[in-house]
Amino acid sequence: MYLKNNRIKFNNKKINKLGCIIFARLASKRLKNKALLEINNVPLILIIYKRVLKIFPKKKIVVATSNNKSDDKLVKFCKKNKINFFRGDLRNVHKRAVECCIKFKFSSFLRVCADRPFFDYKLAKKMKTEFNTGKFDIVTNTFPKTFPKGLTCEIIDLNAFSKINSKKFKDTDREHILNYFYRNFKDYKIKNFCSRLDKKFYNMNLAIDNKKDFLRTKLIFNQKKFNPLITAKEAILLTRNLN
Repeated sequence: MYLKNNRIKFNNKKINKLGCIIFARLASKRLKNKALLEINNVPLILIIYKRVLKIFPKKKIVVATSNNKSDDKLVKFCKKNKINFFRGDLRNVHKRAVECCIKFKFSSFLRVCADRPFFDYKLAKKMKTEFNTGKFDIVTNTFPKTFPKGLTCEIIDLNAFSKINSKKFKDTDREHILNYFYRNFKDYKIKNFCSRLDKKFYNMNLAIDNKKDFLRTKLIFNQKKFNPLITAKEAILLTRNLN
């Protein structure tokens, strides 16, 4: 299924649906166990999952984590909450994504990282509609980037995801799985969504990379009496008010 030199071979099973993959791991050096840290007694991974549920049914959402022992707690949480999960390579996220799609029979996938508590489900819905026209290999909002960090949204066709020139594929592309495609954009049909935000918001951070980010996120949610479905637009405005 996943061969040397980053070349991918698919089996003959019919694959015919768009799914969502939430990429998560607990061994982050800057903030360990990040995906299970709680805001108002609700783990971060569950907040993101609830937001994704606004546009995907449960059967089409998968938490993709690693085979490492460090992620056993995350798998246990998924089992307890009846959330689909997949375990794969820790470092090679590209490989993990492909194998996850094959197992769950996804022909394409929406990529969500578990450090994005304000995942913009309203924008993702629009992007999903655009992707389903069949005109594009990739639908994104980061080429060029006009949304704050933490609001990146990307949908990619699995066949396009497999079209890799091993000579151009860098080691870092195994972890940052869309970078290769943006560098080689001429080989793909890419649709980009641009924001209407003032440029001063482009460098705003709505993701969680460290403890400071986590504490800021808690403040934002608490301003709205902890509504896990707070819109991305509201989060931007509340973040601005904190500065």
